[in-house]
Amino acid sequence: MVLVCWRNLVVSLARGVVAHNLFGDVLSMNITVRYFASMRDKMGRADESLVIDGDTASVADVWSKVTGGQAIPDSTLIAINMEYTDADAQLKDGDELAFFPPVTGG
Repeated sequence: MVLVCWRNLVVSLARGVVAHNLFGDVLSMNITVRYFASMRDKMGRADESLVIDGDTASVADVWSKVTGGQAIPDSTLIAINMEYTDADAQLKDGDELAFFPPVTGG
């Protein structure tokens, strides 16, 4: 990991650029968002990398950001780092967030 100090910010270059203040607080975080099956078709992409301002964001916050304020569809499956969770879960720098459409079958 490389740390660079610039104008009272410490920038970590290990996993992309993440700015920290001198107290070590994260000012932004990088996450990867993946969309599966019909979610991929609806979003028009399979995945994207996002920089989120601040040091915390919920799944619902990210969904709102990538959809322009829409609510998460009912029965959407959500995973952070390959573990199922809910829309209230908090994300951390470097997390992978995945959205899956409801599963139906017969």
